[in-house]
Amino acid sequence: MNKTASIMISAVLFAPVAQIQASPAQSLIKPDVNISLVNPSVCVHEPVIISMSTSNTDDSRLAINLGRDGEEYISVESKQPDGKWKGQRPPSRGGFAGLRILRINPQEEKTITFVANKWVGDLAEGEHSLRVMLHVPSTNRNWDPPSDLALAGQIEREFFLNLNVTAPCPGKLAKLADQDLTVIIGSSSVEIKKTASTHLSYISDVVAVPYMERAIIPDAVGNFDIIDGLARIDDERAKDALFRLAQSSDPSIAAYTHQIAMPPHQ
Repeated sequence: MNKTASIMISAVLFAPVAQIQASPAQSLIKPDVNISLVNPSVCVHEPVIISMSTSNTDDSRLAINLGRDGEEYISVESKQPDGKWKGQRPPSRGGFAGLRILRINPQEEKTITFVANKWVGDLAEGEHSLRVMLHVPSTNRNWDPPSDLALAGQIEREFFLNLNVTAPCPGKLAKLADQDLTVIIGSSSVEIKKTASTHLSYISDVVAVPYMERAIIPDAVGNFDIIDGLARIDDERAKDALFRLAQSSDPSIAAYTHQIAMPPHQ
């Protein structure tokens, strides 16, 4: 090969490096993220709600991958009396907190909430520490966004939260369950219904059982979450509700109840 040909090949190989720079809409942007407890003091069996605020300080619309194809890019652990951190692998439906791709407009801040009990279970009365870890890959890991959305860069953050769990409060829990039921029945928003169903499913107290049973209606978006919640309540009234749901005329409700929590009555 002559010298001229060698120079030409080198130009072909190395020139594209300068030419394939990402356009502004495709550059990786690091969003500002903050995580906190909605209420740092809850009673026994009350859901622990975590808030995640994300700010887009860029001039482009931003897309953040919060979990697709059954993946979740968050983990929550609680500090045990022996000083060790412990969590559990949650059931995954639709990714992080039920979301997949979070879209944020330029100079906008969005806040989403999720239930920590999904990862740490039901916490006993006393002082607790929670560790929330975000490990969100860049959005292009398994999704190519439209050209008008900028890709969020990888997020690796860790937050420590102090939580006080107080004595049981059945009256408060019944009120919360009633509020969730009202939203599930009355809201026209699928996302809002889903959020209320998740919250209701983690009111792990027997006072929530009648509200949970009434919230399970044909084709409702949160049915399976609430059935999971009933199965977590170790009480005969919850088992009775599961037995009735296993006889539901809705085949999906009946089948899922049999799968998750076959009542001992049968």
